[in-house]
Amino acid sequence: MHLNSALLLLVQSLRVVAFTRSLPLDHTWANHQQCIDINSPATFQPLSQSSLFVNFATGGEGIVSVVVFELGDEHLGGIRAPGSNEKEVLCTTKNSQSGLCSESQLGEFLISDKARRHARHPFITRAVNLSAPVSLHYPITDPGFYCVAAVGFTAKTFSATMTAIDPVSGSLPAFRGGELLLYQYLGPAWIVLAAAWMLRAFETSTSLCWLVPVSAVQVALRWSSLELGVRGGAAAVAVRILWYVAEAVECSGILMHTHRIATGGHPGDSKSWFVRTSLVLFIAMFTATSAADFVATAVSRAPAYANVPMGVFLGSYIAICIVRSLRRQTPVYGSKQARASSGLQVKVFAGLLGLICLFCAVVAVGNAWIAMQPIEALEFGHRFWRVRFWAIQTPFELVFLFWTACTVVYCRYQDSAETERVLDVEELRKLGSSTDSDGADY
Repeated sequence: MHLNSALLLLVQSLRVVAFTRSLPLDHTWANHQQCIDINSPATFQPLSQSSLFVNFATGGEGIVSVVVFELGDEHLGGIRAPGSNEKEVLCTTKNSQSGLCSESQLGEFLISDKARRHARHPFITRAVNLSAPVSLHYPITDPGFYCVAAVGFTAKTFSATMTAIDPVSGSLPAFRGGELLLYQYLGPAWIVLAAAWMLRAFETSTSLCWLVPVSAVQVALRWSSLELGVRGGAAAVAVRILWYVAEAVECSGILMHTHRIATGGHPGDSKSWFVRTSLVLFIAMFTATSAADFVATAVSRAPAYANVPMGVFLGSYIAICIVRSLRRQTPVYGSKQARASSGLQVKVFAGLLGLICLFCAVVAVGNAWIAMQPIEALEFGHRFWRVRFWAIQTPFELVFLFWTACTVVYCRYQDSAETERVLDVEELRKLGSSTDSDGADY
């Protein structure tokens, strides 16, 4: 007891560099269980690593059953009695006589040896005597959504505090750990590819699609915001806001480029009512999704709600662009081979847009289903904790990167095809001039 309390005070004294949060636990149903998401990317070290502490108020009577666990392992708790489909949760005298636990475990939560083997994180359960309460210390070595549950075994009332200490999390929620891991690989790769593409464009004196440097900056800002988010502070917030701006610029550019491709690059395309209206709608929805993402927690439904209209809008926009691109006339000038190549490029690009359109529709339907689940916030966080990263938080980030790559590659081949067609036309003109000269001489 004294060691854990001293450790808690020591770690709390370091709160200038650590995230510390305390939540109440008591005999009421509303406060019998508390959960919090915690990051912890390194091996446990008592003075610098994440921990949960449970401290009970003194002066009480009776025994309180306490269990600490990671939310994803919650379903493993309890033991089924022989001949019963219902799980027994606590070690009572009856369950002890039935062989589900030993007398030394009276008052503890029931957790089978099989459950402990299959759990992704350890379980800790204790029967705390309020006449001489002990504090519980739960070391955390992996990111997760950790919970403390307490019920009165023989105690009618009790009061306790769950304290979460996370020296390394900063402002980055644990459910964003997957995003950080993704961008630690995607970020450098994307930036290197973008730099190589730009260098190649300069060497060959070809036109450089401005989406390439914008995309590289956007990915770099996203990666930086996640890395800084681990440390927390004003810099992390500032870089994150800059990333939202860069993402909006890139995505708006993608929408304009896609429609320009679909209509054959008409000079007034970017000023058309369709493009202008679409950009206004997109910026409005992007602002809503960004706001939902900025304040998201492990139990937030707001990002899922925001993804629904965004998915519907993007799917509809892409579908219109596909129809317009397929109805576009193939250029009448240039060689037959050049015209066939141009038509094939349009069809391939339309096919890729079709895949993106389908993905947007799936995201919209999936997030609508997720958001409308008739469950409480904690159960919502529990159910979608493992899939939140790719299903709710990042689907459109990734689809816009893929969309950018497809658009840039298409523009590159379109430039090559346009150059080839111009050369063909010049060659035909020279041939015609030569024929006219021969006829005049004759």
